[in-house]
Amino acid sequence: IDVITALKMVIANIIPSTRDYIEFMNMEEENLHSGNIVAQVPQKIIFNKIHFSYDRQEVLRDFNLVLNRGEKVALVGLNGSGKSTLVNLLLRYYSPQKGNILFDTKDVKEFSLDDYRKKFSIMRQKVFLFNATIQDNIYMFKNEYEKERFSFPEILGFVDDLPQGGQTSVGFDGTQLSGGEKQRVAICRALINHSDLILADEPTGNLDSASSETVMEYLQMINKDMKKTVVLVTHDAYVASFCNRVIFVKDGMIEVELKKTEGQDEFCDQIMKEQKKILKR
Repeated sequence: IDVITALKMVIANIIPSTRDYIEFMNMEEENLHSGNIVAQVPQKIIFNKIHFSYDRQEVLRDFNLVLNRGEKVALVGLNGSGKSTLVNLLLRYYSPQKGNILFDTKDVKEFSLDDYRKKFSIMRQKVFLFNATIQDNIYMFKNEYEKERFSFPEILGFVDDLPQGGQTSVGFDGTQLSGGEKQRVAICRALINHSDLILADEPTGNLDSASSETVMEYLQMINKDMKKTVVLVTHDAYVASFCNRVIFVKDGMIEVELKKTEGQDEFCDQIMKEQKKILKR
């Protein structure tokens, strides 16, 4: 009986993974060279009358937004409001059912997908680390660690306290690190690409307040000094207050847009007040 019970538990754990595997294998394969134009860093990214649905559930409807080069823009809203979908559409993981996304005057579908995605650095709350060293997880097995290690001393400070430093193995999916340490490694992996377009989807979700502030100050610095465009998805009013514009998304449309005209503390208060208003509507 014990053997049968154990076997049932094993099968119960295998079935969901098998379904996911079959679903993945049945997905349409991306054509990384579908476009024939090399993408240039745009002066404007334009979401033009975007409509998008997941299995008949409308997520975005007639959505319009212009992102200017060098801006730092926060997308704020409840779960399911369409914030992360905008990021996925911009990365061309999905295509809009109506409307289009433009780099200046060019539809992004015209660009070679492989080349196009290289224009972005991506940070997400849920990260995956390889069963390798911290160094290899940041530099993706390139030998550049010592040269650029001190580009992120505030973010990677914890590495100095480890006996093997950057050569410390993180374990499968980073099991040897805390959630915050995993997040820091993943953030540095994104930043080391030096991309001109940075997409950050809840990047500070696993960090304490001090670490969150460090990451946001770094994004603010590279945005100001290097004119990088930063698009940040967050629920956190304080994190959003580091941005110049805050777009509140509700039911697939822009509900309110705020622009920073005062100090950060005042802007944070303004964002929180607007969040409360939207929740009551």
